[in-house]
Amino acid sequence: MARRRNFFRDARDMFENFVGREPFSLWREDVLRDYCNFGLLPDPNGDGYVLACPPTIEASVYMGNSATDIHQYIEKVELPVVVLRARQDTSDRTVMNFSKSPTWDQLAGEFKRGTDVYLPDMTHFIPMQDPQLTARYLAGDIPVRYGVR
Repeated sequence: MARRRNFFRDARDMFENFVGREPFSLWREDVLRDYCNFGLLPDPNGDGYVLACPPTIEASVYMGNSATDIHQYIEKVELPVVVLRARQDTSDRTVMNFSKSPTWDQLAGEFKRGTDVYLPDMTHFIPMQDPQLTARYLAGDIPVRYGVR
């Protein structure tokens, strides 16, 4: 991730670079196009564009090196929380495998009103694979039972 290409002539260049390559090949094509159209910023060093979220920052989040530890705040969340989780990754965790979920299977239980929704046919990119399903959960159109600790 940290080595991901970070310079593009334009959104079309970015799309052509990512389309057909995993993990982007798992995304709906219209979602990938939106990412390319709206996920770039002008390159401060000249012509062209760079990713709005630099690859080194994205990698640091996945590697647990983020500057903010949010885990201490989970118990303070009073709102209902739904964790959409793809099939679990049981392989070597030193290799990122986005066809599986890096999300801890007990995460929802850490919230006062958390619910785990296991979607074994999906990958880590649930919102990019099925935006309508994600929107239905966000809108509350799919009933869930919230756990109570």
